[in-house]
Amino acid sequence: MVSSVDPSVREALLYALHTSTDAIATELLMAHLTDLDAHVRELAIHLLQQRNLPDTVAALLPVLDDSVPRVRAAAITALARHSSDTTVVALLRCLQDSDAFVRRNAAWELGELGYPQPLPGLLDALHDPVAVVREVAILAVMRYNEPATLAEIRRCLDDRDGAVCNAAAFAVEQMSHSN
Repeated sequence: MVSSVDPSVREALLYALHTSTDAIATELLMAHLTDLDAHVRELAIHLLQQRNLPDTVAALLPVLDDSVPRVRAAAITALARHSSDTTVVALLRCLQDSDAFVRRNAAWELGELGYPQPLPGLLDALHDPVAVVREVAILAVMRYNEPATLAEIRRCLDDRDGAVCNAAAFAVEQMSHSN
């Protein structure tokens, strides 16, 4: 890791390393996942995501416990590019995060993964205390287009939040037309 006190110097280094494909550049990018500055950590995540390397998943898993929600959310997006059982388990755990933005990202990415069957944790997100998480969970669950998921989404038609009701109505309509 670069020892400059100035985060902008460390960010510039990461941008310079991004164009290099050698192992040392990758190791330096991964080392910056624990940088003191959240912007540097977030940048390291985005640049690693673009590399699409097999060891990226192992490097990103600890970042899901970062103290900064936007860093955790960035790690979720990067992890989702590596569809595996490990990724799914990690993203399901993120549905329990204390931050709504992180939970929303996890729900969205779980839907994007196209897992073969509905995930119980994703169905639970339909009842999240925060409306935007419920809304995104509806759109994610909608992709499964199964009778059981349709029944769960129908229950959201009476949600106390108008955006959630609208998402549920849209999902029900889409799922009904495709069956």
